[in-house]
Amino acid sequence: MLEEGNNNKIVKIQRYDADKAWGKVIVASEKKRRNRNIFIGSSVAASFIVALLAGTIYFTSPQLQNEMVVEEITINHNKATLYLAEGNTVELDNSGINSLEKIDQTIVLDQVKKGKSIFKTNKLEIPRKGEYYFELPDGTKVWLNSETSLEFPSEFLAETREVNLSGQAYFDVHHNPDKPFIIHTNLGDIEVKGTSFDLKVYENEQTLETTLVEGIVSIGIQNKETINILPGQRTVFDFKTKEITTREVDVNLYTSWIKGLFVFKDISLISISKELERWYDIDFEFANNSLENIRYSGEFDKNQSVDDILELLSKTGKVIFVEDGNLIKVKSNN
Repeated sequence: MLEEGNNNKIVKIQRYDADKAWGKVIVASEKKRRNRNIFIGSSVAASFIVALLAGTIYFTSPQLQNEMVVEEITINHNKATLYLAEGNTVELDNSGINSLEKIDQTIVLDQVKKGKSIFKTNKLEIPRKGEYYFELPDGTKVWLNSETSLEFPSEFLAETREVNLSGQAYFDVHHNPDKPFIIHTNLGDIEVKGTSFDLKVYENEQTLETTLVEGIVSIGIQNKETINILPGQRTVFDFKTKEITTREVDVNLYTSWIKGLFVFKDISLISISKELERWYDIDFEFANNSLENIRYSGEFDKNQSVDDILELLSKTGKVIFVEDGNLIKVKSNN
């Protein structure tokens, strides 16, 4: 719970090192003191900028001179359930099991639940508060975010490599020009031959968002022309309006989650709340629609306390957050 007058709140953080995740799931072990300078201002839309620095957190607004001590601990967010096509269920965590091959070689019997499979393929599910890194049978590397599911075959035997995704994942697709890689979603299909990109398609948000880091991808949406996007571009299809927009972006804003960061730039509070809901297993309730559209910019460690993030958001003076169990009520600060 947020506590009034607590100026020495301890926030515990773990940094997730995605660069080392190419070979295995990473739990950050290096422990450093990290803090931030928080710059809070007001404009047409309330915003703040968070800079990562060594030292102690200081609020630079003259009336805000609170100091916060940051200490890092290890928190396990590597969680997934793998439903194998043959009927076994495997709970995955920090054991370093990130491919079907490693499951065959290293899994112990008491980690496997046996039952009749309802899937024709393998299905990997990531819960709230979880994330996981996995390698597909063709060598494609995938980072999966909270509340994400990925279906894939045990072998890619057809002329194309096809998977099904719901949620958010970052793909580094193994190059094979003779066998295109196709991702099926409820809103459209993505076709690639060897590409790094982020794909976000949560069913409750009704948007398909593709951010390309390198290579070329083709986006096929029903009753729409196929769209090719280039590195540094982001395409968003809004199912409600049926509109498709493509623009140049800083790809780091949309791939920072695999490095253990929330990075927001002029993002609505409703969009931020959805990210926090999935990561902290909480729910937000807005007192009115106008509060949903307040916009923020900032950067947070994903293992930072949610109380601390809400406290920083409230420093803008636009909103207050009232916690009721796992429900966060957002109210106007007028």
